[in-house]
Amino acid sequence: DIARPDRTLHGRQLESVDSSWLSAPSVKPPPRGKPGPGGKWDQFEANSRLFGATSDFDENAYTTRLDASDLTAAQRKEAERIAREIENTTSANVHVAEERGHEIADDMDEEDRFSGVARTARAPPPRQLPPGLSPGSGGAKGGDKP
Repeated sequence: DIARPDRTLHGRQLESVDSSWLSAPSVKPPPRGKPGPGGKWDQFEANSRLFGATSDFDENAYTTRLDASDLTAAQRKEAERIAREIENTTSANVHVAEERGHEIADDMDEEDRFSGVARTARAPPPRQLPPGLSPGSGGAKGGDKP
């Protein structure tokens, strides 16, 4: 109705709607290094407490379970070294940095932080011309210019 001009809508009275769903409580995890009352941020507990939502999430449905008892002490030590190396490597990508537990700028809104695509300034790709119009092919009008 809104997309096309329709004179029958002119003068119509607006109706009030229930907008209580727009004011859901704002939930932010505690800052890094400052765990909440349970010692660690738990999104499932927060959703249960605030919204009554429950989850049957099982990490093993999305990954392969690793039996740590099959690992030697040397394998565990090497795995821990690799994990520390990955976690301590800095990244300019805010999503990667946050996953690694690094401090990130607080000047980002929720859209930039969680939904936005991290973009970097890059030169546009070179313009590609069809084979018959490439310079020197004689296909373009005006000589060699596309």
